[in-house]
Amino acid sequence: MKSPVLRTSQFQSTAFSPHGEVALWFEDQILYYDVTGPLNTEVIECLAVAQTEFLKRIEPQGPWGSIAVCKISAVMGPECLARYGAMMATPKPAGKTPVATAFVMGPDVDGYRLMAPLFAKIYAGIQRPFLTVETLEAGRQWVCAQIAQAQKAQT
Repeated sequence: MKSPVLRTSQFQSTAFSPHGEVALWFEDQILYYDVTGPLNTEVIECLAVAQTEFLKRIEPQGPWGSIAVCKISAVMGPECLARYGAMMATPKPAGKTPVATAFVMGPDVDGYRLMAPLFAKIYAGIQRPFLTVETLEAGRQWVCAQIAQAQKAQT
């Protein structure tokens, strides 16, 4: 069952305008992020607030994963990328951390070749399995396999 969608545009964290938008929803043990870039630091601040609020609302049963579907541009400036990395490294409440994350971004997404290894470095730093794929279906297959592996490890 799909949860209600929460958008970064529902939150204002600074006096400056966010560039880009992220929509979040939870469905079938996967937290989806629909990301329309390019993004700036202000939208990452809004995402931090939105994600915290969203994680308070969901109660996943067992392991779960996340998929970010990037549209238009994956480009983040150095400050924005650093803020994203810090947000990802912030400890989450018990049961509120995905077992794996996939980013869906292909050749139609500006900056995907530049940003993919930078995102991979962030996720390696927090020791979370991460994969960049070109299609949502590939992302789902990989994340679902990671969830199944985590479920098997619990038994």
